[in-house]
Amino acid sequence: MMFLKNGASATEAVEAAIKCLEDQEITNAGFGSNLNIEGIVEGDATIVDHLGRSGACGACPGIKNPISLAKMILDHSCRPLSLRRVPPNILVGVGAKGFAEEHGMTSTLNDNLISRNAKERFLRWTEDLKKAESRLIPAPTACALDSASTAATLTGTWNEGQPDSPRPLRNASQGIPQNPLDLAAPVFQFPGSHTSAKRPKNLSDGPIPRPTRRGEPSFDGQSHDGTAINDGGLPNAVVAQLPGEPVEASDPGQELGNPDVYKETQKKDKVTDTVGAVAIDLKGRIAAGSSSGGIGMKHTGRIGPAALVGVGTAVIPEDAEDPDRTSVAAVTSGTGEHMATTLASSKCAERLFYGTRRGPGGRNIEEDDEQILLESFIMDDFMGHPGVKPSPTAGAIGVMAVKKDRGGIWFYFAHNTDSFALASMSTFDREPLCVMSRLGKDRRVSQGARKIRLD
Repeated sequence: MMFLKNGASATEAVEAAIKCLEDQEITNAGFGSNLNIEGIVEGDATIVDHLGRSGACGACPGIKNPISLAKMILDHSCRPLSLRRVPPNILVGVGAKGFAEEHGMTSTLNDNLISRNAKERFLRWTEDLKKAESRLIPAPTACALDSASTAATLTGTWNEGQPDSPRPLRNASQGIPQNPLDLAAPVFQFPGSHTSAKRPKNLSDGPIPRPTRRGEPSFDGQSHDGTAINDGGLPNAVVAQLPGEPVEASDPGQELGNPDVYKETQKKDKVTDTVGAVAIDLKGRIAAGSSSGGIGMKHTGRIGPAALVGVGTAVIPEDAEDPDRTSVAAVTSGTGEHMATTLASSKCAERLFYGTRRGPGGRNIEEDDEQILLESFIMDDFMGHPGVKPSPTAGAIGVMAVKKDRGGIWFYFAHNTDSFALASMSTFDREPLCVMSRLGKDRRVSQGARKIRLD
């Protein structure tokens, strides 16, 4: 926010926000990232500006802040090269590292990027992998498999931060409602709001009111989970860390501001995940970015969604002839290979931009209710995709999206992962609004929203 208030561009603000997250060892980005199968940190990052132009780096070793390298690549992609060569907007591996050094960015030793927790995870997973492979070879000395991470290794459910997530739901015969509005609300609230175990009033009293004009959110002052949408002032910066590792869902009715609940969840949360940010500057320009160390024990050279435009990060720029000046940015995290199959971030951005959802036969149908639209994106566009449904790897995804037009800025999130950590801040907020959203028991999707008025 200090960058934005002093006139910085949205891309500069996104870079600054993500650098802060990369420098924290609890995130799976920059310092403290997951290690690949050879014990090396290989970072992925993307940044996309308000025109949809991008810079990205993938599987890049020796770089403390991959988002800064992505920003550098974006900046140079806008400059002409001699002999009419086309400047790159994505570089990978040693080529990306060489580009960084060539343009004055200092690389570092791999050991300087490894936190104690990351090293412990790597050693534990290495041992688990040996046990798992020994089990595939009949031998009287095969070891028993008993750790939680071994189960994830055997079932192939690694994603960008949450092994074996989301948890399997019971089927309808076991008492799970098929209508998503009939599912119990998870614990989600912005500061100052109240979370109740009862169904939100706007859900129990009938259908959610439709918007008064095209594109206006239909939450009618409340999020999907019954929490207040906060009205603010001017352009808004949104910063989020994407889904955290599996945690037990908090009991409905507990307030996130309760110190006892905070202490309890501190014991459960071990967040090591992709990070992302969306910003809107004082000129109304939007930008987004993401950064990740990728899945633990990944193959050397593996490129994750955080390095892929349209998969981990996407921006739909405003059209010069659009009187509403609508633009959308989306950042996603989850099972990276499934996200690549579904072009996750670009699909989500398109759904919000055009107001459509997947209908019968895969055809687009209009949908004014963003609550239904986002749930459909996760359950139909992602989980129901023909390339995801038969996969032996579980599908997990979380999305943070921002939609801007002349009337305001809308901040949305939705996830089917166990948890989703977010923070947002508008120009006149005294401090960020923070939340750890949880999926809750037997829930398919958790989501929420915030609105900042501009008129």
